[in-house]
Amino acid sequence: REDNVRFDVYGTFNSRELGVEVTGLTLDALPPNVRDVTVAGIERVLRARAPVFETIRVQIQSRMRTYDRLLLPLAGIDGTIEKILVLIDSPREEPLTERRQRTHAIPLVHAPAL
Repeated sequence: REDNVRFDVYGTFNSRELGVEVTGLTLDALPPNVRDVTVAGIERVLRARAPVFETIRVQIQSRMRTYDRLLLPLAGIDGTIEKILVLIDSPREEPLTERRQRTHAIPLVHAPAL
C-alpha cells in the first residue's frame, strides 16, 4: 500500500531540512533513509490500526537529527485507513562525528512494540 502514498501537505520546515518540497509528491521524493523511516511508520500504523508515537534518529544532509513523531490514522466511514496525519516536533541536532556517521548510517526508530 505504500506505493500510492502521496503527501497532501508536507511542512515547510521539514521540506527545508530535506532540501526538497514534498507537498503533492509521493514517497519516491524522499531521500532513501528518510523514506525507509517513513514507510516503517506507515506500516506500524496500518498494523496497529491505532496512533503510533516514535522517536526517530536519522541522518539528514550530513547532520544527525533526533525527533519525535506522532502518526494518527484517519479512517473513512467504513473503517478503512485513508490517510495518516503525522505530527513532527522540531528536530534536535547532534554533532556528526565520523564514527557516529558510520555507526548510525541506518535510521534508528525507537517505538513501543506492537
